[in-house]
Amino acid sequence: MIKIEWPRVPKFIFLLLLPTFLVLSPLPHRALAKSIPTAITAAPVELESQESKLDVTVAKGLLIGRIALEHDDYAKAQNSLSEAAIRQPDYSDLAQLANFAAINNGDLETAHQMALLALQAPNNEILPLLTEIIYGIKQKEPSNNLSYAQSLPRNDIGAYLSPLILAWVKAAKGQNSALADLSLTANPQLTPFIAQHQLAIAEFTKDRIRQEEALKHLLPKNDADFDKLSLAMIRIVGGYYERAGNIGQARKLYQVSGKKNNLYDLLAEDRQRLMANGPPPPALTPESGIAAVLLESGLLINNGRKEDRVALSLLRMAEWLEPKNPDIVLSIGDLLNSWELYEQALPIYQSMTKTANPQWRWQARIRYCQTLVDLKRNAEAEVELRKMSEEDRTDTLALSELGRTLNRSENYSAALKAYSDAIARVPTIGPDHWSLIFGKGISLERLGRTEEAIDTLKQAISLSPNQPDLLNYLGFTWVENNQNLNEALKMLVRAWQIKPNDSAITDSVGWAFYKLKYYDKAIEFLEQAVELSAYEPEIADHLGDAYWQVGREQEARVKWKLVLSLSPPKELLERVKVKLQNGIPLLPRNGQAL
Repeated sequence: MIKIEWPRVPKFIFLLLLPTFLVLSPLPHRALAKSIPTAITAAPVELESQESKLDVTVAKGLLIGRIALEHDDYAKAQNSLSEAAIRQPDYSDLAQLANFAAINNGDLETAHQMALLALQAPNNEILPLLTEIIYGIKQKEPSNNLSYAQSLPRNDIGAYLSPLILAWVKAAKGQNSALADLSLTANPQLTPFIAQHQLAIAEFTKDRIRQEEALKHLLPKNDADFDKLSLAMIRIVGGYYERAGNIGQARKLYQVSGKKNNLYDLLAEDRQRLMANGPPPPALTPESGIAAVLLESGLLINNGRKEDRVALSLLRMAEWLEPKNPDIVLSIGDLLNSWELYEQALPIYQSMTKTANPQWRWQARIRYCQTLVDLKRNAEAEVELRKMSEEDRTDTLALSELGRTLNRSENYSAALKAYSDAIARVPTIGPDHWSLIFGKGISLERLGRTEEAIDTLKQAISLSPNQPDLLNYLGFTWVENNQNLNEALKMLVRAWQIKPNDSAITDSVGWAFYKLKYYDKAIEFLEQAVELSAYEPEIADHLGDAYWQVGREQEARVKWKLVLSLSPPKELLERVKVKLQNGIPLLPRNGQAL
């Protein structure tokens, strides 16, 4: 099965801010969300046990708030839950939940009020404590910050976040022990992130010994390791070198880092600053340092699951400290977008389209257009993307996104032109341009120019041999055209090995086995595909065909009837109606061993 999803410009900024080894590390991030009352839908046992004692109005507010949280309506949740918490202030769990809703709604004042109520109980929950630390910083009255920071829990994500917050709070108070609790060897996976903050804190407190110690854990051992650095690390270390007058090291960081992980363009401003002998960026302060810790922590615990909505809480709190920081603002938009909260993400991207930084402004405009397409407002996206492609005649991102949008609008001829124009702007085609070639191949295949499409898809695979969606597209194209079936099967199995939980790829493998007449093996993969995507009509149709070939006619008819209930495309609908009436011809099995 070919996915109806076109090659897309890399969208989520958290993939750029965090290096791969940390994004994929097996940290217990979900446990943090479980420390928040109800996370989203389920209240803790203590809260539920007290519900019979609630005032009727309070109980109603709690119910409305829960439903609002289930639908990610944080404004409504905040209003209902905060009113209920004020009405019954001794109910600290309710105040804690209202604090969570207010944070995710971006309302610091209400979050502060709810945090004070929640902290009346001796529970040391992380979000109310963080709220009060940030509120003290914003109000220039951080009198209780040290006490709050010392009370932060050290379990789960707190093992990383809490010592760093405490170190920055101590640094703000001028304490010599600011770095005493930070260990650069306790967790090797976290060492680079601890080290970047040790460097920043040591620079703030003028501790030269700790600066040198941190640099040893941050500098790459060889040029190949430069691409393992995150954007935050590059900026922190590069800025440090600029302020120290070591321009050569700063230049190397900005020039060598990021070419393989999409960071190079985002460092253009830094390279231009060095060329122009501009002033170095400011060092991190306790305020911006804590914002960086919250940003990294929020991205670290997010995995796109609903129980991880606390990731948004941490990013919102970072935004309170640095409301104009494009890393933070775009990360919030990307997080909301990854949860398919497109209506909430759209104004965030729009707010960034006028930022002073041209690289971030361009990224925000691209994301804005992508979100318009997600909202099925394709025509608006097309207008903006055409405008962008004219504004910068060397850019390929806008044209690539335009091609993807036109393909989704089934305007394949115009999509082909957009991709071809983008390719023409590339001086030398290399591995980084595989998605442009892929997009062109999709357009050709959809136009029925199959042989041209196959040649183009082969070119894309030669540039990036292990892209599973690309392997799937060419393999399935061959299978549908009864071409090179054995080679197609090998290609599809390779894609499946890379991405085993992808329903479209699993279906493709099963359908290749079907075309080769290995029906039992086809059923094995097609049943897996149905488990992964139970309501995809084409997969159900394929499984029905395979059942029919092995004599399981009743089960085949069940699958074909399911197809009719899933609003399939007209062509598939008519084909399945005929199958239900007449069945399909029985084909000989392949008796050869696999």
